[in-house]
Amino acid sequence: SPQFVRELDWIDNVWPDTWRHQRKLYPAVQYYCLTSAAGCYTDFHLDFGGTSVWYHVLSGSKEFVLIEPTQENLKVYEEWLCRKDQAQVFLPTMLPESTDVLKIRLEQDQTFIIPSGWIHAVYTPEDSLVFGGNFLHGLDMSMQLTVNSIEVRTRVLERFRFPFFIPTQYYAAGVYLGKLCKGNVTQREVDTLPVIMDALEQWWN
Repeated sequence: SPQFVRELDWIDNVWPDTWRHQRKLYPAVQYYCLTSAAGCYTDFHLDFGGTSVWYHVLSGSKEFVLIEPTQENLKVYEEWLCRKDQAQVFLPTMLPESTDVLKIRLEQDQTFIIPSGWIHAVYTPEDSLVFGGNFLHGLDMSMQLTVNSIEVRTRVLERFRFPFFIPTQYYAAGVYLGKLCKGNVTQREVDTLPVIMDALEQWWN
C-alpha cells in the first residue's frame, strides 16, 4: 500500500499487536486482489465503515463515477438504497446537482485514492487486475461514523460491514488520548474528536 496509507491506517496504528497475530481478531481489509472481466459493473455504493480506499491498476483499466458526499447527496443515496426499484434507477439522475458527479478513468500503473464517504460505481472496459485496500484514519472520523450510521439504518448485514468497527473506534480514542497529552495531533483531528467521543458514549450506554 502507499506509504502515507500505512502511516494513517488505524489497523496499523491503533489495533493491538497481540491481536494482529490472531487472524480471527483482526480487520483483514488492508489488501485485496481484484480480477475483473471486460464488461463488469459494480453499482453505486459506499465502502464499508466509511473507509477510504487505495486502488492500483496493475493491468487493464477501470472507469469510476463518483458522487461527492454532501449531506443532501448522502440522503438521496440512502433513499435510493431503500427503493424496491433500485436496480432500475441510475442514482445520479436523482441528485439535485449534476456538478457533484465526477467520472475518472484509471489506466495501467495508475493509483487512485477514494476518500471516505464518496459514493461510487465502477465499470471495467477491459480485462483488469487490481490491487487495493480499505483503511480507517483520523482525518475523516466524522464521515466514517456517518457511513456507519447509514449502514445501521439501512440494515446492512454484519458480514458486509467493516469488521470490528466499534472496537477499532475505542482503540483509536485511546491512541488519541496519548497524542493529545503529547500535543502530537492536528487541528483537523482535534475538531473531529468530539464526534467520536459522542459515538463511544452512545455505544457504551
